[in-house]
Amino acid sequence: MQDRYAGDIGDYGKLVLLRKLSEKFSIGINWYDPGELDFERDKNGEFKQEDGKYRDFSSVADYAPEIASALETLKDNHSIEMLEKLKLINNAVYYNKTVPRENVEREKWHKSALKKLKKCDIVFLDPDNGLLCDSVKMGSPQSVKYTYYSEVSDYLAQNKTVIIYNHRSRKKEGMYFNEIIEKLCRKTGAERDLIQVVTFRRFSVRDYFIISKDEYMHNTIRGLIGTLVKNTSNDNKPFCTVSDLKNTRRISDMFKNKVAVVTGGANGIGKCIAEEFRRNGAAVCVIDKAEGDHFVGDISDKSVLERFAQQVIAKHGHIDFLVNNALPLMKGI
Repeated sequence: MQDRYAGDIGDYGKLVLLRKLSEKFSIGINWYDPGELDFERDKNGEFKQEDGKYRDFSSVADYAPEIASALETLKDNHSIEMLEKLKLINNAVYYNKTVPRENVEREKWHKSALKKLKKCDIVFLDPDNGLLCDSVKMGSPQSVKYTYYSEVSDYLAQNKTVIIYNHRSRKKEGMYFNEIIEKLCRKTGAERDLIQVVTFRRFSVRDYFIISKDEYMHNTIRGLIGTLVKNTSNDNKPFCTVSDLKNTRRISDMFKNKVAVVTGGANGIGKCIAEEFRRNGAAVCVIDKAEGDHFVGDISDKSVLERFAQQVIAKHGHIDFLVNNALPLMKGI
């Protein structure tokens, strides 16, 4: 989190959540402060986005009036330091060192955070954007705005319950939740049945992924959050919602033992698509002009397509997914 965001309307929900959890557990907060980011400014030195300017709490103040009143005092003087001084979370431990970009320095920073927050039951990670996405490389300028999966893994290895803010993607909610949770399970060893997501929907949507260290912690946190879910404002809208992922369908289950056909699947995007299907348990049939251990042929030739289709049906009897990745250049079917 950056100083310019501290104490804005987006912070309101997470502070209420963390204070509620602090009734039962000790809380540690790693702000993931990225420092000054020149690439977020335009040629005139102004920030390209105006996030952090929303500081009118009148429409949500009745959820937690005392927190809303406290944040009102930061309107003209907001920073991470000032937010900490409000002492809104019982006996919280804060780690506010700036995230380094360079990998070696970041590892030192991370180890320092692990040490500082070692005695806390719950560790809250508050990066600008959330968990590292595939399009951002570790050590890149943008990487300071993300939490690495390996960092989450290290907190879990310390037997911590970990809460991570993650910026909502434009995908449908169920698919988005599943993708993040699949990655958490695969990359950190987290147990799917111990993950729940708290979502605050007022103004911009904010999601917090909670990975509990055991079932007792999971159920206790669920109970505490339940009191927030039932809390409604004058317009009868719930303060937040919680998604327990125990009974949701895993992404890999959608493709297990299914048959996928990918045209142009030997290289580039087609290859990536084919590999993802395979990784999630599907049988994949590829046709491509490039030589390889797949069906080699030009999809613009109808007879080639017919032979390929016959081979697929002979082997699998049917297909479940067809990805027309290759371009037939207006000569095919």
